[in-house]
Amino acid sequence: MPKPVRRILVTNDDGIDAPGLVSAVKIAKALSDDVWIFAPAEEMSGASHSLSLSKPMRVVEIEPKRYAVTGTP
Repeated sequence: MPKPVRRILVTNDDGIDAPGLVSAVKIAKALSDDVWIFAPAEEMSGASHSLSLSKPMRVVEIEPKRYAVTGTP
């Protein structure tokens, strides 16, 4: 049975290589062929009220539809 057409964005605050993100992406890919991943380049847990003011934010494409972002979540 074909997957329904839908776009899913998966993100977290634990970093691009976090085990929980990997699990979430696996589930999302079972539901859709259009899964996008944007996550911090490094672990940022507990930084939800932080602001990225002193350095420019960078977005690095790890692979198609998978990006690591510098700065706070």
